[in-house]
Formats: sequence, structure tokens, C-alpha cells
Amino acid sequence: MSKPILAALLAALTLGAAHAVTIDWDTAAGTNKYTDQTSGGMATFTPASGAWTVSSVITFKDSSFNGGYRAIFGIDNDTSGEVTRFFRDPSNTVSVIDKHVANANVTPVNTWQTLTLTADSTHEFVISFDGASKLSFYVDGALYGTVGGWSAWDSVNVAWGRQYANNGNSLPANGYTADIYIVDGQTYEELVAAAETPDPDPGDTNVPEPTALALLALGAAGLALRRRLA
Repeated sequence: MSKPILAALLAALTLGAAHAVTIDWDTAAGTNKYTDQTSGGMATFTPASGAWTVSSVITFKDSSFNGGYRAIFGIDNDTSGEVTRFFRDPSNTVSVIDKHVANANVTPVNTWQTLTLTADSTHEFVISFDGASKLSFYVDGALYGTVGGWSAWDSVNVAWGRQYANNGNSLPANGYTADIYIVDGQTYEELVAAAETPDPDPGDTNVPEPTALALLALGAAGLALRRRLA
């Protein structure tokens, strides 16, 4: 295959892969956000509808890795302290534990890769409730796993850098910076779908999407190859 054709194919693939979804958490959460948090905290909100999504974008520092089990981000719907949360173990590997329903670790989906935390890294942790009975957990936009058995609740306690009740297993204060976002009325899947839908541009309605550009590039590469072989 000639170099121009190979370059066209690589460009097409790059265009398709670069079409990543970025959620504007500031806009989606409105005033329901807690930014620049450097120590463990908690917030309580009352959902106006069944579905909701909570997100924590955390940058970990060197001092975050001082051994032991550390709670990263979680939720609770009662005062028992039995939270569902993301946590890291002594090897800095992230897991999810659900003590409300299963009292056990949530099994990751087969396609999810294990996340090992490193210093000066930033990650997004999301918990989403479908309004019926299922919680879904996401790490950096990838589905980690789900757990059923939760019922709709009147209030939700959101905790970051700590467990809910006793502040045990906390991340060290000033060992991280976290932005917490609470989105009422939408699941994470709905937020992603909205982010994937382009805003209408009345001044330029004919600009192709990156995926369309990728397909056009692949088509052009195919035609060039066909002519070369003819």
C-alpha cells in the first residue's frame, strides 16, 4: 500500500477515535457543585425526580498514597454509614464496594480495565441512578459495573474523600483536589447522549461531523487504492 493511501487511512481512524464525549459538568450541575475540595466532605440533596447522577473529578497528589484503604467517592441514603463507594486499596487499585445491597465488591464488567492510581493523575468517578432500582458506576467514562436492589429515595448523601458516617478511611487532607457535581433528573447515559448531540449552528449547517469526515476519508482512500490496482 502506498504511503499516501496509508496516511489517509490513519487520518480517518484518528478522526473517528478523537470524537470523544466530554460532559460539561459545570453547566449540567448548575449550583449543585462543590469545587476545589481538598479534604473529606459530604452534601445532601433531595432529588426532584427519580433519576440522578453524581460525579467527582479528582486530581491525586503524592501524599494521597499513604497506605491502607481509602474512600474516594460514594453515596448513601440513610444514616447507617453503609455507603456504596469507590475506594482504593493499599496497592492503589480502584474498586467499588456496595454495603447496602450485596455487602460485597461490585463485579466489574468484562470490558473495564483495572485502574491503578498514580500521583498527579486526574480521574472522573460517576455514580448514576436510573430512577428505578439500578446504580451504575463509571470511571473515566467507562462503565465499571452495576448493582440492583436500590429503591427510589427522598434524599441522597454524597461523600468525597471519606466514608459517610465516621470519616474513617479518609484520603489525606490536601492530598488531592476534587470537584463534586450533582445532576438531578438525568442519568449518566442521558448526559452522554446530550453531549454527543451537536448544537445547531444556524450560520453553518453543512459542516460534517468528525465521524462523517472519517468515512469520507476511508472512501477516498479506497478509491485511490482501486485505481492504483486497476
